[in-house]
Amino acid sequence: MLRQLHSLLGISAGLLLGLLVLTAVAVSIYPTLERFNTTVMGTSHISVAELASKAIKHQPGVEELQRTPAGAVVIYYSDKNNMGTAIIDPITGVAIAKPTSSPIKSWLKKFHRSYLLDTPGRIATAVGALVMLLLGLTGLYLLANRAGGWRYICHKPQGNWQQRLHIQTALIAVLGLTISATTGLYMSADTFSLLPPMNSPDPMPPSFLSTGVSADVGTLPALKNIPLADLRELVFPHSFMENQVYYIRTNHGAGIIAADTGAMLVFEPYNLWQQSFELIYQLHTGEGLWWFALLLGASALAMPLLFCTGIIIWWQRRRGRVRIRANITSQLADTIILVGSENNNTWGFANHLHKALTKVGYQVHTAAMNSLVNYPKAKRLFILAATYGNGEPPSSAKLFLNRLEKLTVKAPIPYAVLGFGDRQFPQYCAYAKSAAVALQHKGWPELLPPVFIDRQSSQHFSQWGQAISKPLGREISLDYTPKLPKSIALQLVSRTDYGAEVGAPTAVLVFKPATKLKNYQAGDLFAVVAPGTTVPRYYSLVSSRSEGTVEICVRKHPAGVCSEYLHNLKRGDSVHGFLQANTKFRLPANKAPVILVGAGTGIGPLLGFIRSNGRRRPLYLYWGGRDPKSDFLYEKELKQHVNSGGLTQLNAIFSRVEQGRGYVQNKLLNDQAQVTSLIQAGAYVLVCGGRNIAADVVSTLNQMLAPIGMNVTSLKAEERYREDIY
Repeated sequence: MLRQLHSLLGISAGLLLGLLVLTAVAVSIYPTLERFNTTVMGTSHISVAELASKAIKHQPGVEELQRTPAGAVVIYYSDKNNMGTAIIDPITGVAIAKPTSSPIKSWLKKFHRSYLLDTPGRIATAVGALVMLLLGLTGLYLLANRAGGWRYICHKPQGNWQQRLHIQTALIAVLGLTISATTGLYMSADTFSLLPPMNSPDPMPPSFLSTGVSADVGTLPALKNIPLADLRELVFPHSFMENQVYYIRTNHGAGIIAADTGAMLVFEPYNLWQQSFELIYQLHTGEGLWWFALLLGASALAMPLLFCTGIIIWWQRRRGRVRIRANITSQLADTIILVGSENNNTWGFANHLHKALTKVGYQVHTAAMNSLVNYPKAKRLFILAATYGNGEPPSSAKLFLNRLEKLTVKAPIPYAVLGFGDRQFPQYCAYAKSAAVALQHKGWPELLPPVFIDRQSSQHFSQWGQAISKPLGREISLDYTPKLPKSIALQLVSRTDYGAEVGAPTAVLVFKPATKLKNYQAGDLFAVVAPGTTVPRYYSLVSSRSEGTVEICVRKHPAGVCSEYLHNLKRGDSVHGFLQANTKFRLPANKAPVILVGAGTGIGPLLGFIRSNGRRRPLYLYWGGRDPKSDFLYEKELKQHVNSGGLTQLNAIFSRVEQGRGYVQNKLLNDQAQVTSLIQAGAYVLVCGGRNIAADVVSTLNQMLAPIGMNVTSLKAEERYREDIY
């Protein structure tokens, strides 16, 4: 709901906010221009008395002195009954320019404040400020929710490049935009007289007897005690007045000074309300704070970028999401379906279940597992959960276990857990199992024991539908087949074979796409659906879009349908597949050192990172194979990267040699001093390989890092440990 509100506000008010912030950017430049066109250096020692004395010396007939927020001193004088103004040098008192009013600046200010539409325009401006404030507040909440809590809000964001750019820009600009919006609302409220009056202090002239002789203004004690930097306005005595006095306004209040003695007769400071208004005015306009005006302008300049990336993200989410029709509100539903999905695949199954349950008369609410709350009328709960990586929760479920632990309910809800995974992985449906255990420990009764579906099997899903029909007492028919993304044709242009001699046939396959592909990079995934199958197999990319090819590294597995299909390809043959982003497995955005760890075909994306190391960041590769004579994948290219500086260090180890045999975790342990020193200094660790290797690497690193009080869990919390495991 909050995300929908955030999107609706951003999209519907885009033009209004665009005009508002672009004029704000233009107006924010003027305080800086005025500041650098004004003489302020060397004036800190000058008093108001000294300034007034110099002004009178060079321009008789002075009636008033004003100091602008930028620090310019303006003199108002009468010369033979003609009024004149000038900007004077505060050091010498000499007139240096005539005050000018920029018509462009005036127009921009008027447009910014009311869109040149008077009262309707001022209302629109107020609405724009309110929308900007709501966007900032809802955006911050969504960022914290996405990151897993407020303490993680500044961690590097995950997602595609549009999402990362949107989040990073928002984090940088949100403070300035929130200040601008809040102060703008305050000033709009004052414009419409919605706030108490905030008149400046106006001291009443006291009753006193003047000698009638005005002293030299440069000798008056009260004026000598007021520095020039504190002056706003000084009004000189009028000759026709019986009691000669100066009226003065400073940054702190207003007062009256006797012209003969120079004593401060009365002084009224600004009250708290007036001080607050002036601070808010200064924060909104930047007048008197030229550097702050630039910061506000830069923040406002981020708004068009946020709008454009927000539109792209909204469209991608709208296009990719599964539409849940007849989705009853959570407070009225008697049946709840919660979904844990990384790439929206599980949502398709959830949507079909939602339709089937609605068809037999249930009031069904379907939402992400992250949105778990109390459901006052719910009689049953279905959890459909995929597993990400090495038993990790998918994006829409990473907050579920924590929320479940804190949830207090009057009556536990009977539940059924349906897990989605791939049996070839040791952590098959691990997160769904974790969710089932957590619900059991919470004391919630089972509607049906947990069931796990292999490779999105339509047959298994249908069988589960038959199973839940019994406890529900109603026939539930589930006949859903997942729809795959649109595939593209690619032609095999080269292949290099390794490993046949050691029983690990491995092929490096390079494909040329028939059409231009969207942006992709090393570490992303290429999905292939082998003929006669419906479930795609995913392979990590070695190449990026800049290379114009799709390159993967594939080992042939016994009874591996897709790997055998790929190994049987010959040059010129074509395959069909699709690309999928893998944003959680990337090089860090900073220049920190990176330890790359892999075994076998896990070298693929790691080599892609090395190829793209244009910044020449320190990269340390630890890789394990079987025999250097048979399966030293990419040996020649890796050594070239070492010579060119793209790879800092190549550490290869092999398990089927007579001397120095071992596995990649042994190589890490041998280099314990270097590895721990790098990690302690802020290095990242990126691991790619099979489940067993990944588990051994975690165990080894925990052993190595224990003496320095660190472990893999702490590295993951800092997002310095990233895995691509198959």
